[in-house]
This record gives sequence, C-alpha cells and structure tokens, in this order.
Amino acid sequence: MIGIVGGTGDFGQGLAERLRRLGEEVELGSRTPRDEFVSNRDCAQDSDIVFLSVPPEGLAEMCASLAANLEGKVVVSVASPVVFKDGKPGAEPGERSLAELAAQAAPGARMVAGFHTVSAKALDAGRLEVARWLEPLTAVLLNVNRRYKVSSGVKVTGLP
Repeated sequence: MIGIVGGTGDFGQGLAERLRRLGEEVELGSRTPRDEFVSNRDCAQDSDIVFLSVPPEGLAEMCASLAANLEGKVVVSVASPVVFKDGKPGAEPGERSLAELAAQAAPGARMVAGFHTVSAKALDAGRLEVARWLEPLTAVLLNVNRRYKVSSGVKVTGLP
C-alpha cells in the first residue's frame, strides 16, 4: 500500500491518480478524515511507502507526530520552501533541506526527497542533502508555468 499523507491537495491527488492507473493501491490521509480520506496517522500506519504531501511549514511537525508510524518505511518528502509574495512564487530555503528536517523529526524513517521539479499535472536523484538545491527550484518552475501557461519540468540528459 502506498500512502499519501496530506493527500487532499493537487499534488497528492495527481500522484494518487497516476499510481492507481499503474495498479497500485493508494490510501489518502488528511487532517480531517472524511469520505475517501483516512487520518494521516492511519495512512502512515497502513502504508509500506509514504509520500508526505504537506505544506513546508508543517512538514517537520507532521513527521514528529507520525515518527512511530513511519519507522522503517520509505518516506518521500515532496515539500519545497515556496512562498508567495504579491501572488508570485519564490523560495526561502534554509541551511538544511526540508527533507533533512523531516528526517531529523522521524529518525527511524528511510527519508528520501523527490518530485520537486515535476508539476502536479505531470509527475530526483542523489543524497538527501541534494534536496537543498532541488526544493527551491520548484519556485522557478512555478513562475515559468504561470508565465507561459505550461507544465514544465526538469529533465536530466546525458545519462547512460
């Protein structure tokens, strides 16, 4: 089972749809369980792989509250330090990536980071520290997508 904690937003919904098309069983978590959504805690507990699709300012706190439920599981942080000023996206990265902060809050989880450079409509690699540079790139893509009304992403080329 693949769980999406905070699965009520665009990214969580888009990811769930694509995973279901591939035949995966997906459970969606929410702060307010209803209809197809279970609690974030139940979602984390029930799942083998957990995606954290929560706002950046709540990521570490969410991980701390779910630490026991995330123990030993692959946990994917998709959060980016995007802030909106005057309706325009920008990035406010810290010294450490959000994924590193999440890993600190849930030390028993096998934390990874990814999907920062993929739009919610479309759907990375390296050590967790690399997320420090990938997370802010989301703001660049949001600006490009808004300006040109596209769903751009980043493609790594030249690999074997």
